Amino acid sequence: MPMVDLSRNVEIITAHRRWGRLLAATSDHAWARQQFCCATAIVTRWHHQDWGTRRAAGFDHLHARWDRRALTLSASDAATSLLVTPEAVVLAEILCDLRWRRHLAMAHDFVLVSFYPKTGL
Repeated sequence: MPMVDLSRNVEIITAHRRWGRLLAATSDHAWARQQFCCATAIVTRWHHQDWGTRRAAGFDHLHARWDRRALTLSASDAATSLLVTPEAVVLAEILCDLRWRRHLAMAHDFVLVSFYPKTGL
């Protein structure tokens, strides 16, 4: 796989470091990687949502962020999984935190609305 120049994208570099800290803090690396894969799949679905669904779900700010991030990468390097890595790492941290998982599993829809701003997503 060819190397990607991330020198102009601090968000992705920071996310990579954050992911390393999450792995270091987790005793089960395979489980943490599985959570990251799930998080990447979720955020990738958000990225591929059509305009109407995106607007209704309140994901406009994420798409604006991804568009800005894509400008720092060459067209061949702007793969979706790379673009959404910072958000996927944040979501993986939440999925790896058993207290958060329990809270989200038991939350009602109206509580989930207040969840997103707390994550920075």
